[in-house]
Amino acid sequence: MLQAIVEIQETLPKFMKPATVELLQVTIQIAENRDVNEDIRTMAVESCVTLGESLPGQIRKKAPQAIEKLCLVCLQMMMEIDDDPEWAAQTVPEDDDEDLPNVTVVGESSLDRIARSLGGNTVLKCIAPQIAEFLKPEKVWQEKRAALLGCLHFNFLINNFTST
Repeated sequence: MLQAIVEIQETLPKFMKPATVELLQVTIQIAENRDVNEDIRTMAVESCVTLGESLPGQIRKKAPQAIEKLCLVCLQMMMEIDDDPEWAAQTVPEDDDEDLPNVTVVGESSLDRIARSLGGNTVLKCIAPQIAEFLKPEKVWQEKRAALLGCLHFNFLINNFTST
């Protein structure tokens, strides 16, 4: 069903416009529930992101609180990485995305797509307090990693936006 929503949104963007807020609420609830299958969660995020890409004005106007929740879900997905006791013993750095769980990669790419479609400033206002919280000294490395990657994405957007 989520795949069908994504396909409809890609081909007929305005079709979902009347149900934008409700659709975002339901799909965000699915995405944030860690008891739900990872593939379903990532498809729920894809549904939200596709909706934001096809109806950015509608999302900013009608569902600003959904933007914040979706960004937080993406950050939380970016933190879903298990500790690897052998990581420190590696002598050659590996490709970061190679060993990451799919949900982590989807969270990161989705945050980037949300920022590009809805505007970096809109998204940054939503997640700046959470990023600051994640960077506190007592936080675990997964939280710090998510915060730093979030900062990198916004730095890239700001630099590209101001240079054009």
